[in-house]
Amino acid sequence: MKKHAALIVAGLALTLTLGGCASTSTSAAPTKTPSASAAAASDEECVICDPDGAIPQADEADSSGSAAPSSFFFGATATFEDGVTVSISAPTPYTPQGTDVAGVDFPQSVTSTVTINNASSDAISEPAFIAQATSGGQAASTVFDEGNVNDAPGTAILAGQTLTYPIAFSVADPTNLTVTYTVDWNNHADVTFSTDF
Repeated sequence: MKKHAALIVAGLALTLTLGGCASTSTSAAPTKTPSASAAAASDEECVICDPDGAIPQADEADSSGSAAPSSFFFGATATFEDGVTVSISAPTPYTPQGTDVAGVDFPQSVTSTVTINNASSDAISEPAFIAQATSGGQAASTVFDEGNVNDAPGTAILAGQTLTYPIAFSVADPTNLTVTYTVDWNNHADVTFSTDF
């Protein structure tokens, strides 16, 4: 009787485990994925392609329905298929300057410049402008220094416009930094910039 009960429990556990593997997500994959760049800390654009020369597309999405982020060195440019480009400059030391500063949780802070060029024919109408970072194996803190860094506007970027603004993070190790950037809510995959890969 104990063997029979153990087999039933094991069979039920296996059924639940296998049933949990099926994805029921219905969220749409981002429609645009950036081409990958291997240029280290420079403005030179270099596209990494598969052996057939194809640029990775959004249909190479993971099971959650979102495209895997493309990775770049700081200073490189991520180019989306619609012509939108994103770059984040190499991080440099940052000292908060304002009187109302928050997020300085580590002894060192760094700053970078985000540049988004909308060379597409459509506006980026639902901008997110979110930068999240890790440093030295820990979550980095976003530095809020009013009027100096992390003041991205919440307005659309019209076709042909460029937006440039500074971001800053309080970091555990300024030589080991990774930033994942979200341009907008619907149309572009997240882009990751790092000091190393």
